[in-house]
Amino acid sequence: MILKVTDILMDLTKCISKKRLCHSIGVMQTAYKLAEVHGVDKDAAIIAGILHDYAKEFEHKDMIKLCKENDIKLSDHELKYPNLIHGKAASCIAKNKYGINDEDILQAIMYHTTGKPGMSKLGKIIYLADYIEPNRESYDELEVIRKVAYENLDKACYLAITDCIDYLKNEKGIKIDDVTWSTFEYLKSIAEGEV
Repeated sequence: MILKVTDILMDLTKCISKKRLCHSIGVMQTAYKLAEVHGVDKDAAIIAGILHDYAKEFEHKDMIKLCKENDIKLSDHELKYPNLIHGKAASCIAKNKYGINDEDILQAIMYHTTGKPGMSKLGKIIYLADYIEPNRESYDELEVIRKVAYENLDKACYLAITDCIDYLKNEKGIKIDDVTWSTFEYLKSIAEGEV
């Protein structure tokens, strides 16, 4: 099966809002640029980037059902905060609807929200592209992360996850899930190793 981004975009227009579509296109374009700089398969970055939020605006019950049907385990935290599930649901769609069997692409889509310890270069690129794409409103820390993303993926991911955790804890008062904490610790150990 040969994937055409135009076909995926047409499908996306039916299941996500115009704002979410603009974001997905921004992620796809940013992922392509980061892949080019960091020597990662650009086609994989394009596919993972455009599909990462496919399920973002699905009903929570539909995302949960899709994961269960595909034997994707969900944590209690994910069930409490179902917005975390959309990456896992989108990976199911990528596999089932578009025939994507490349585990690197599926994992990059699946963990683009929380990250995961030991994520691949593609996983880091999608995680960052989602965070820094140009439609995101700018602020000082984000501009630093945008710059560092083209220089050092690990450092940029560490800065992004630190910024995300600070925002969720301090601004939203949300408990951080275990996968995000594990990813933070993993990235912190790499960042400290570089100092």
